[in-house]
Amino acid sequence: MSIQGNRLPSPVTAVAVLAVLSALSLVAFTAVRGCVPEDNGLIHGCYSTRSDRMRVVEPGSGCRPGERPINWTP
Repeated sequence: MSIQGNRLPSPVTAVAVLAVLSALSLVAFTAVRGCVPEDNGLIHGCYSTRSDRMRVVEPGSGCRPGERPINWTP
């Protein structure tokens, strides 16, 4: 999408760009929301004993088979 001279993007293009930006914002908000620590700063995670990888989980969610629960504060 390029603006040449006094030419503005069509309304359809503007709506499409706005829709894409809104969707990306929603995805980013959802991803960040899941990684927020509890009020006391405690972060919950699961550690895979097979692959030595760790993932952050929401409070109260369980770990998968082969994972151990871990908690920490920053």
